[in-house]
Amino acid sequence: MRTNECDPREQPGLESKSSETNYRTFFETIEDLVFVADLQGTLLFTNEVVGHKLGFTREDLQGKSALELHPPGNREAAIADFTEILAGTRRTSSLPLCRKDGTELFVETKAWLGKWDGKECVFGISKDVSKELESQAMLNSIFQNNPALMAISSIPDRRFLDVNEALLKTLGYRREEIIGRTSGELELFLDPVVHDSITHNLLAEGRFRDLEVKVQARDGRILDGLFSGEVIESAGKRFFLTVMIDITARKKAEIQLEETILALNESTAKANSLAAEACMAVQVKSDFLATMSHEIRTPMNGVIGMTGLLLDTELTAEQIRYAQTIRTSGESLLEIINDILDFSKIESGKFELEILDFNLETMMEEFADSLALRASERQLDWNCLISRDVPLALKGDPGRLRQILTNLAANALKFTTSGEVSVTASVLEESAGDVLLRFSVKDTGIGIPPDKIDTLFEKFTQVDSSTSRKFGGTGLGLAISKELTSMMSGEIGVDSEVEHGSTFWFTVRLAKQIGASPGSPSVSTGFDGRRILIVDDNPTAREQLSNLAIALGMSPTTAPDGPGALVELYAAASENARFDFLLVDKDMPGMDGTLLAKAVRSDPRFEVTKSVLMLPLSRAGERTSSVQDGIDASLTKPVHRHDLKSTLEGLLTSNRSETPAHGTVPDSQGGARNGSTAEKSHLRILLVEDNTINLQVAKGMLKKLGYSAETASSGEEALYALAAMPFDLILLDCQMPDMDGYEVARTIRNDRTGLLERHIPIIAMTANAMQGDREKCLASGMNDYIPKPIAPDVLARKIEHWSRNRNEEPAISHAPSPAPTESGAFLSIDSFLERLTGDTEMATAILSGVPEAITQQSDDLILALARGDRAEVKALLHQTKGMCFNTGCTNLGNLMMSLERILPDLDHISNRVPLLRTTVVSTIEAIEAYLETAGQDPEGCAPAS
Repeated sequence: MRTNECDPREQPGLESKSSETNYRTFFETIEDLVFVADLQGTLLFTNEVVGHKLGFTREDLQGKSALELHPPGNREAAIADFTEILAGTRRTSSLPLCRKDGTELFVETKAWLGKWDGKECVFGISKDVSKELESQAMLNSIFQNNPALMAISSIPDRRFLDVNEALLKTLGYRREEIIGRTSGELELFLDPVVHDSITHNLLAEGRFRDLEVKVQARDGRILDGLFSGEVIESAGKRFFLTVMIDITARKKAEIQLEETILALNESTAKANSLAAEACMAVQVKSDFLATMSHEIRTPMNGVIGMTGLLLDTELTAEQIRYAQTIRTSGESLLEIINDILDFSKIESGKFELEILDFNLETMMEEFADSLALRASERQLDWNCLISRDVPLALKGDPGRLRQILTNLAANALKFTTSGEVSVTASVLEESAGDVLLRFSVKDTGIGIPPDKIDTLFEKFTQVDSSTSRKFGGTGLGLAISKELTSMMSGEIGVDSEVEHGSTFWFTVRLAKQIGASPGSPSVSTGFDGRRILIVDDNPTAREQLSNLAIALGMSPTTAPDGPGALVELYAAASENARFDFLLVDKDMPGMDGTLLAKAVRSDPRFEVTKSVLMLPLSRAGERTSSVQDGIDASLTKPVHRHDLKSTLEGLLTSNRSETPAHGTVPDSQGGARNGSTAEKSHLRILLVEDNTINLQVAKGMLKKLGYSAETASSGEEALYALAAMPFDLILLDCQMPDMDGYEVARTIRNDRTGLLERHIPIIAMTANAMQGDREKCLASGMNDYIPKPIAPDVLARKIEHWSRNRNEEPAISHAPSPAPTESGAFLSIDSFLERLTGDTEMATAILSGVPEAITQQSDDLILALARGDRAEVKALLHQTKGMCFNTGCTNLGNLMMSLERILPDLDHISNRVPLLRTTVVSTIEAIEAYLETAGQDPEGCAPAS
């Protein structure tokens, strides 16, 4: 019930209700505070709402003066207010009441005279207005703090009753200058018609929205505004509420935009006419770069090539030094030219990435090998680590990824004089279809000053740009790396501290190969459960070697030095859990690897432990081969998984008591398990190889192993032979013209004619040992593969296995192509003779045809480069590489392998044509020298033209 309905004098028949009970019942039904007091002010009655609102009990209020319910400071004002109310000169009192806890309750109170139980008394009803006051305060706060210009005006004369702070601040007035005046008197609106229209619309419609007006500030500034208004009602009266949003800045921006659009339209016409000229200029630039590329590289190739020929002649020490300086300078200049041309391609938008299937582990191993010698010569630890969760079968541009790594790692090696340079690859994000990889190149070099880091990846920028700088370079390598990284959806950066080294890092997003295994391939090698102790003072190397051991199924333990290794060895021996292998770094402080191996060999408790020594690449010629020194085998660093596997397999199949004469280390492949002569003579083998030299080598090996073989020089010949007679085994070359080995295998497996033996074991012969090639062998239906150059023990073991297990499922081995053991030899006759089990007569017969073959193939390669025939170049490189490694032509084989790695960049391969010519000449000379000592006249030894 509302307060103005609670006056008993206004209720019909209430005056006749003289009973206190009737009054009490009525007062308890209303929601306001009800008081009854005698004429002296003593309370006679209060309803329950009083106790609820003020916190008093009825006992508290019994006999209490009504004035005591007001704050002490308001009691005199209360007497005055209620005297006026009872006299009829005042309607209500807004004085607050005081709660029992001392807080105030805001109320609006009415009072009148009446009778209570027949006696004169005063009735009072108080309405709680706290919420109304809070709402009013909130609205007032919103009004005053609103960023829009707001005003409340009277109707109809439109005099300002209140304005907010935004209006005063924007227009520059004080409050007293506005209140009580009209907008017309203040001349706020520039257009009087607009002012009259606003008033008319407000009175007629009650509101209007978003009228654009111009108003004038006190200082004469003209402002643009978006004006809205509405008629509101309060306390029974009507008012105008007007709101204006200042859009001066927006209007100015619109005008500027219109002017800009006009200017742009004028510029567009000029730009369109210049666009054609720009396209023509880009084409001219591209043509110029292509021409300059040829014109600069051609004489540079001549300089480098002829210098190489000059170095092969008899020179004095001084002349050799001069010639080597010329060649080194020429190669450096060629690198600079290549950088400039690469960057020009990027800038002109002519640079595109290739999307190829590749194996990250193989790419990283090749990258590590390319810089291993440089790191070794500077006596730096050089390690490349791939985290175990990184997927290896990826799609992208491996050549450009390797280029980024080479740029960063070459810089790290250049600026590091001691310590280490390490490269790591890890996963940042991975999904079903792609992976975001992070590569880090960390060094212990000179570091980079903080003020130089921001400009490090800008083109033509050097950390030290002085004329006396110590380190050279174009300053393009990092800029190119940044562009390449961006093209691979990644970023690049560096963390560095002066004198404490740097860590360059970059990220790339690469797709996964469909159907490939998610991480490192699991290799079934017979190492399951084998224990290996890894000893290296470099923690990154220990982690990398541990990952390799785990990938091979072994259980690795690591030690940072010799004494720590002995502790692990003794502890294992005490638990009768000895290590199968000891993998130890040659160069360690204190007890080096050789001393540790000797200590292990001298203790009979470690008789079963085979020791493998790791050497830097620059000291590969120092390989310790004495069993008395405690070394069973050796490897060069960085160690690759396939090399480690091959070496350990060889140690498992060898026996110390069967050590070869002169204390040489057993071959890493181990001895072959040969069957009986009778078994071999009945085994029918088809040997398929298109290269004559390789065919002779393989046939000679088979003969030495006690096998005979029919031969075919092409895929078609092989299929005819298989249809004509039965065979027990096929040795099949993968790379052949017209029909390659993969197609031959698929044809055999899918034969429906009944002419071919579909389940015959097929062993691939290939110089490729990458993950993709192994999968390709399996997919085509092959059972196994033998890497080229073919090792006799491996060949014997494979033939024996598949002749006994014809129905076994294909199980491709993961052994790589053995690395040439004599990296500096043009003819490694010892390794060639070893493959032929020492048959010098057969060796001379095969080698007599090699000079003509490599001359012809190198000439064909040069012609294919001139034609730009990538497919022919690839086939010739692969064919020549296999032949060279098979016949011991190590340097030429290594060159062919390095040229294969930079495919499909024919320009870079063309740059090495002079080196190819000199290497062919030197190889032929080495063969001639050997044949002369063997009493054989070489045939067809003309060098490549």
